[in-house]
Amino acid sequence: MCVTFCPAVLAQATARPSSAFPGTAPAPTNTATAPVPPSNGGAGTTAPSPPNTGAAPSAAPSGGASSTAVPPSNAGTAPAAPAPSAAPPWPPAQGPVYGPPTYAPPYGAPPYAYGPYGPPPGWGPPGPDPHAHRHDGFYFRIGLGIAYGQAKTSGTIAGTDLTAHYSGVGPAYELLFGGTVASGFVIGGGFVGQDIESPNTTIESNDPNVPSTLNVSGALGVLSIGPFIDWFPDDTGGAHVGAMFGLGGVGLKDRSGNADIGVGGSVWTGYDFWIADQWSLGGELRAVFAHGTREVQAATGLGVPSTAQFEDSAASFELVVTALLH
Repeated sequence: MCVTFCPAVLAQATARPSSAFPGTAPAPTNTATAPVPPSNGGAGTTAPSPPNTGAAPSAAPSGGASSTAVPPSNAGTAPAAPAPSAAPPWPPAQGPVYGPPTYAPPYGAPPYAYGPYGPPPGWGPPGPDPHAHRHDGFYFRIGLGIAYGQAKTSGTIAGTDLTAHYSGVGPAYELLFGGTVASGFVIGGGFVGQDIESPNTTIESNDPNVPSTLNVSGALGVLSIGPFIDWFPDDTGGAHVGAMFGLGGVGLKDRSGNADIGVGGSVWTGYDFWIADQWSLGGELRAVFAHGTREVQAATGLGVPSTAQFEDSAASFELVVTALLH
């Protein structure tokens, strides 16, 4: 009884369900029978073996007759599961690789190029000079040119009416200093005028004994001195207009040998071309006028000196080349 029952019980007791070992496939069922050793050392008998769930076949008895084991049949069994592959090796630790920095558009490599927002404060090349090619600050103008001038003086001496006219060409000049008080607006002071070289002289008189012409040696000056304004409508351009009003001189002497001093003025317009950040060179058309009175002394026919008052006026029309620091 134990020959046939014990192996079956042992096989069932040692069997394990496939779920007891996760990751392993169930062993195939072997329906082949294995020889059972006899308990009394007699001739070997065979008995049906319970289903083989993975147990190895029993070894032949050492003292009994030999028996040949029947190889198990694989008919109707599931293939064995493949062995799990080994996990790939963990990559070695590797830190970040630092190379030279790269700069992509539109910013470029600082501080040589910047994006649309411009450089940060204190960076980048200096900006353009805001005073370059702009009429502001200190004003200094000097000019030389040529002009045509004329002067007139009239008075009465010992009942004789006299009117003398002088005219001629000569050099023109100007010297102006000032400062900018508003955009393109300058206030300053200086003088402008002309010398009439060897003027032509004609005389009008009610006395036929007075000659109609007179030779005058030297020069006759026409001068205006005083404050002025000069205005540039565009403080970066060259067009300007100006005016002066102050003292005026004609250059005719009174009885003390002094030149006639009265009132005078000037108006002008011109254009200056930039030749440097603050310097410009240009031309002007200018008119100068002066008016004054003086006392003269002349001898009468009786040898008695007579004093008369003469009224003088003059005008000058000038073309001047000027240099301007402004």
